[in-house]
Amino acid sequence: MAMQCILMIMIFQFAIMGCCAINGLIWLKQKQKFVQLFSIPQFATLQKENLAKRQALEIRDMRNEVVRAVYYEEKNMVMFYDNDTKVNGICGDLWYLLEDYLNFTFVPIKINNQDFGEKLENGSYTGVVGMLTRNEAQAIMRTGFFLSRMDAMDYTTALWKCQFHIYVKPEWLFDNTWILTLFSPKTWYFIILLLIILSLVGYFLQKIPRNYKPEKEVSENFSLSDHFFYSYAMMCGQGYIPDAFHNKNKILSLSKSLFAWLILLAFSSHLIYRMTNRDPRLPFYDIDTLFSNTNKTLLAFRGSIIYYYLYSKYGERSDKNLLDRVQFIDVAEDMHNKMCNNKKKYALFEISDRFNALNRDDCRLAAVGDYNETYISFGVQKNYPYKKTIDYALIKFIEVGLMDALSDRWLKTKMENTEQKQTQFKMIDLHQVYLIFMILCWGTLISFGVLVLENIIYYYEIKNTQHIQ
Repeated sequence: MAMQCILMIMIFQFAIMGCCAINGLIWLKQKQKFVQLFSIPQFATLQKENLAKRQALEIRDMRNEVVRAVYYEEKNMVMFYDNDTKVNGICGDLWYLLEDYLNFTFVPIKINNQDFGEKLENGSYTGVVGMLTRNEAQAIMRTGFFLSRMDAMDYTTALWKCQFHIYVKPEWLFDNTWILTLFSPKTWYFIILLLIILSLVGYFLQKIPRNYKPEKEVSENFSLSDHFFYSYAMMCGQGYIPDAFHNKNKILSLSKSLFAWLILLAFSSHLIYRMTNRDPRLPFYDIDTLFSNTNKTLLAFRGSIIYYYLYSKYGERSDKNLLDRVQFIDVAEDMHNKMCNNKKKYALFEISDRFNALNRDDCRLAAVGDYNETYISFGVQKNYPYKKTIDYALIKFIEVGLMDALSDRWLKTKMENTEQKQTQFKMIDLHQVYLIFMILCWGTLISFGVLVLENIIYYYEIKNTQHIQ
């Protein structure tokens, strides 16, 4: 029996060292039920020892190691100085933090050609990826996650997430539909409905026969079109309304006039702002509408995945004029300068972190679309022995907030576009003017109440007169 227990423990220990299962179950005879394997103290101790050994293997000591990292110069990303022997920028600062934390020697390598790397027919790579495969460098200072390059390099822990957008200058235009958008649709519906109902009510009220003679007899009858016309004139605040029309139903006419005055007050209070306000309008909404609805030329960086994305999407089309409207530029900073110097002619296809790093303060652009999403990290040689050590350090940096601090410093993530950050106009909704409608409704109810009371009084007067006679 003792030998069986020892053999079982050895089997479980071998299983723990091989696969590190954490959800395994085992039959516990004392409780007569299945329990988690590592809830038993003996197996929990073996698991902790195994994890400690694995962590010691993964997090290697990089003391006295030399890490050569290659990249080309990009503003606020990787900027070389001191005869190209040192770097700063968000990625440069991060590599020096890794050097201090892991105690290795960091050697930056600069290439003048901004070519990240293209796979040739013989399977080799150009650019910085080629230097990695030829063992001329051990790391790339900045890269995105792309499956097409997984055979040539590995990626470290993700540093931040980015999207590809088209950046364009928004056109600030006046809204010519202000007369319709000043009130919400529901408010307009109520105003028009009340205009129709009150015109019909006024028309039918004059049809009710009256057997008594008022102080000022009004013998004139108005047609249905007259009621619509004069009710509309009241709504528009017209000065002259015939006395005969007003004296037909004084309380109803007074409530309509008061309602019209308050509605015009609410309308005119936002009228000047709405007429003079300009809203940013984008000239297109995706790549297809860019080519079909505008004459803009699309700028793209040749050394990034954007180049291959555009060429694969539009390169096989028979219309060659389409590709003539796409310009691929070798230097990212030149591309941004070209865009900002003539914003009406160009649109920019760029990744968000590089846009924030290179965009000038005087160049206000808006992002259109979301074409791809990737994570930015460091690239290392395939099967690099210190990859997990670097991953461990980067996770620590993210946890303590160093990545957020570097992003705020170099990528201008807090930069606010004051031209686009304006108070958005909100239409006057029904809940804002419902009291005005209540005034009209109460006036209508009082008019009907007066009408009923007049008929009741008239009925009793006739009855008393007949009784006296």
